[in-house]
Amino acid sequence: MARLESLKSDEHVPSEIFHRLTDEPRVHVEGQGERYATLRDIAREWQLPKGKFTEWFMTSHGDLYEAALKVRACDLATDALQAALDATPETVGVAKLRAEVALKIAGKWDRARYGDALKVEREVKFTADAGLLSSMGEILARLESRPRPLPALVEEAELVAELLPETQRSA
Repeated sequence: MARLESLKSDEHVPSEIFHRLTDEPRVHVEGQGERYATLRDIAREWQLPKGKFTEWFMTSHGDLYEAALKVRACDLATDALQAALDATPETVGVAKLRAEVALKIAGKWDRARYGDALKVEREVKFTADAGLLSSMGEILARLESRPRPLPALVEEAELVAELLPETQRSA
């Protein structure tokens, strides 16, 4: 933990982590060749607790981590194109799988550029009962045409009751 604390205080460490996440493949995997380093690989190499290291980097430098994923997404998209171009009739199945997986991951890491576009459209409709609108219009016209002393509120209520259709008065 003391090593992690000392790394946290070094201002050059976040850019070094970014460099390790995005530059040429650094990790050799038995039977698969080389691949990019992950935060787990870096923690193991630097002999740090994986969980605490990852938590620190992703919370304190989340924007840098997102940028690293976008760089790698671009590489994955390029790799997908190359796999498709290099495919032969014998290797087309494997090439297709590699290209699809690469594009799927690229779409997750950089949605704006490689992800599926989702456009949501909304339509709002307002409907009103024409009879009710007509009745309200008549009520307002009558009320505005009459002089109204302050104690006339009761009269206005009676006028409104008169103008409402019979079915609405009982409700």
